[in-house]
Amino acid sequence: MSITKEWTDKWGFHCMVYKHEDGGFLCGYVGLPCEHPMYEKDYSQCLEGCTGVTETRFKRERTTWDCTHGFEGKRPHKSPEQVLDCHGGITYSGRGVPGQKEELWYLGFDCAHLGDTTKYIFDPDTTYKTEAYVVNEIEQLLKQVQEFVLSAPQTSQEPVTEQQS
Repeated sequence: MSITKEWTDKWGFHCMVYKHEDGGFLCGYVGLPCEHPMYEKDYSQCLEGCTGVTETRFKRERTTWDCTHGFEGKRPHKSPEQVLDCHGGITYSGRGVPGQKEELWYLGFDCAHLGDTTKYIFDPDTTYKTEAYVVNEIEQLLKQVQEFVLSAPQTSQEPVTEQQS
């Protein structure tokens, strides 16, 4: 993977567009600081404190969340992939993509879904998602990430604040 665009937004979030070399499609990433409520949360992890159950299938670990509060009229399951809307949904959380800042936790998405052109999909009904498209998706994701901070219950952590230019 190689970075095609990288910037820091007005709130101080680190943003990157990557090109997946094997598939030829683009991915978008937003780095969250430790003060953010989604910091070090798996993209499928319930943000309401439910217990995760990790199991191994096909030599890969996967965690599912026992969201008992989502039943019987209680609050629904609330995870980054469910509360954030971007192209194809959030498909990545963590550290490990080259160029990422070690102190940040990244949420990301890719443009290799049904309807997307990739190196291996040449269907006339698909479209290639350009860098401009991915940047726009990242900007929309940034607004949601910041709105989530502003709507989250106050904790002992300092809120993420807008940086002065």
